[in-house]
Amino acid sequence: MKNFVKKIEETDSRIKMLLLVAIAYVAIAFGFNHVEAMTKIENYTPAINISIKDGANEPVGHLVQQATLQDVLNELEITLGSDDFLNIDASTLLEDNQTVEITRVTYTEEKTEEEVPFETEINGDDVDGASVDVLQVGENGLIEKTYKVRLENGTEVSRELINETTLKETINQVENYTAPVQTTVVAEGSSASGAFTGRLTTYGGDCYGCSGITAAGVTLNGNGANNSGSAKVFYNGGWYYVLAADRSIPFGTIIEISNHNLSLEPVIYGVVLDRGGDITGTKIDIFSGSEKGTRFFSGSTSYDTQFRIIG
Repeated sequence: MKNFVKKIEETDSRIKMLLLVAIAYVAIAFGFNHVEAMTKIENYTPAINISIKDGANEPVGHLVQQATLQDVLNELEITLGSDDFLNIDASTLLEDNQTVEITRVTYTEEKTEEEVPFETEINGDDVDGASVDVLQVGENGLIEKTYKVRLENGTEVSRELINETTLKETINQVENYTAPVQTTVVAEGSSASGAFTGRLTTYGGDCYGCSGITAAGVTLNGNGANNSGSAKVFYNGGWYYVLAADRSIPFGTIIEISNHNLSLEPVIYGVVLDRGGDITGTKIDIFSGSEKGTRFFSGSTSYDTQFRIIG
């Protein structure tokens, strides 16, 4: 070593300078390599700034080591509920200045009371000039509905009906309509009197010997008179039951019928639109639907039926 130092001292000054520069470079390079090795050994992780907005709360800043969102939540001891959700996938590696939003989901139950409007049932003929009697006054019902309400950060986003309880039953209104009595008119040349007592029977559009079309051209079947959905036909501004009568009573004659045993209002009104081989004199037949299908009302033959020609 002494010889090495002596040789350097005897060396030219310029060579000495070059040697010193070389030695300094080697020392610096060794230092940098040492620092890199230390970093790798200590597994250094950079720190980042993130912001977390938890539910409806204001965002809060955190200085954390860079890691996945799930690891950061674990480190900060932030737990998610079963329905809570994030704006970023939990496996995402967070970056500096990133914002994490946690949506908190809760549920509550809510009860409401709602009215159920009553309906109106009408008996008789709702025609112009008809008188109306209210047989039963309608009353609205009341029901209680229970909903499961979903809240996100305290704000409702949806609701589901989970129970319904009747608190008050609905009572329908029942109204009875009575058609106005018209002035009695007897066709000139007719042998029928204004009022008489006779026999009332029912028949279907598909009865034996019937064609399904009256002598006046009205279609009769299980769908009603002229497919009206009822045993009535609209005639001369009103609704009337279809009647088959003696030829002495002209087509279009309106007859008031009472003292019958049909499941109809006590006084009914019909229009003569049909004939029949057995329908003579004071015998009247009334269309009731189909012999083998839909019947619009029930009842049998009545022998002391009161008939009055009113038009």
